[in-house]
Amino acid sequence: IDGTPAGSLREFCLSEDELQLFFSAADPSDGILRLYEARRAHTALDFGAPRRLDELNSDTEDRAPWLSANGMELYFVSHRNGYGELMLASRRGPEAQWFAPQAVPGIPQDVYSIAQAEGDLRLIYARSGSNAALASALRDEQRVWTEQGNYPGVDVRVAAHLTGASLQEQEIYL
Repeated sequence: IDGTPAGSLREFCLSEDELQLFFSAADPSDGILRLYEARRAHTALDFGAPRRLDELNSDTEDRAPWLSANGMELYFVSHRNGYGELMLASRRGPEAQWFAPQAVPGIPQDVYSIAQAEGDLRLIYARSGSNAALASALRDEQRVWTEQGNYPGVDVRVAAHLTGASLQEQEIYL
């Protein structure tokens, strides 16, 4: 991606139409992971220069973005409160500005990375620290997330490096 130093790019996600790319990368000025967005007009074209998402970033590490299928919600992991916390920013339309991010209730602390599965109804995320595991949460009709617990048998070293996953008929593909 133009303007992004080699080796600094971390987790990323694409919008459903593949015209928006959200990613985390080390900020060249201080080395802290920040969220960025790059856009393109057509899938056959390269992405334009990335824009740092200052309206979402904190003074600490912000990483692992995941965009909902409708493009109106951006989940990411932030250390703004001293630990890995799942945050949610929303907007009114795909071209609108993001509202201030809020912590997602019902999801425990020490989240390291996230990935989506089953549309916008299930989140798969990796927890770090003493609770290292691959876990999931379900969203109900009121759009409230509830943790469903850890996936048994997943090596915590795999969970700590989760950058994408899919759930198909009760099987997780990493």
